[in-house]
Amino acid sequence: MISSLYNKYFQKSKVFLFPLLEFPKTKLISSVQTFIIWENRIRQEDCKLVCLYSDVESEEFKDFEMTHIRTSPYFHESYVNSENQGIYIFDMYDYYQDWKYFLKGKYSYYTDNSKLLIKRYYGTKSEEYKYIQTYLNPSDHYKVYSELLGVKEEILKEVGELCDVYDVNKEFLKFTPINLEVTPA
Repeated sequence: MISSLYNKYFQKSKVFLFPLLEFPKTKLISSVQTFIIWENRIRQEDCKLVCLYSDVESEEFKDFEMTHIRTSPYFHESYVNSENQGIYIFDMYDYYQDWKYFLKGKYSYYTDNSKLLIKRYYGTKSEEYKYIQTYLNPSDHYKVYSELLGVKEEILKEVGELCDVYDVNKEFLKFTPINLEVTPA
């Protein structure tokens, strides 16, 4: 159970979409940045998750790339820039319904399967999941949030969700005209 509110912005795509890829949680994963828009290339309606990894030249990353990223059924294509950053695109159309809910900030409407994948990714004992479960199942937590926010429970029930919708500016990868080398799936 939570005892305080989480007040900082977090990448909603990393919390609510990335776990659907079913990658194991590693230190490489903690440094990944995720986006749903890539300037002049991918729109939020395209149902594509854009993942930006920092040092793609390390042996650890190369192993992860070959065993997880490139074998993922969702892997679409990748790019490497001159700064050794890898941009990996995943086609999330299999999760189209959940993607639509994500865009509306309706995380509690996710399918049971997607909620299970998120739960499995974070683990029920993690600090992160203590909050995430309140977003996925808000009706079980209205009372706690009512007390923490100092508002009536009825107001929270009317709103329905306990987590705000994504910030388009923070889920937007700016296009930089550097040498990109494409590697299709």
